[in-house]
Amino acid sequence: MQRKTETIELPSGPRALVETLTIIDVDATDLFADESKDWRYCAESAPFQHREACEFMFYVGFGDDEDFERRLREMKAHGDVSDDLLTLMRLARDQQATWLMLHA
Repeated sequence: MQRKTETIELPSGPRALVETLTIIDVDATDLFADESKDWRYCAESAPFQHREACEFMFYVGFGDDEDFERRLREMKAHGDVSDDLLTLMRLARDQQATWLMLHA
């Protein structure tokens, strides 16, 4: 996965590495209906979440494609998520996104 990064000099002298992030934002109202297993998984596992607003974010920019697919297979094997959620994660990665945000 290609990432756009650049190093900038700050006014006080040090340098900072800046990375451009892309977020795919999905209305997951149907996916989260009746506190589905996908909703439960997001509520328990999303690295960033705002439960009251029903917003969850997952990092999909990690590792190479093989690592990413292995992680999705593990999620499916444990029965934690539906094929629909896995499809959304793949879609976000295919679109070169760094994050997938789901909300209802």
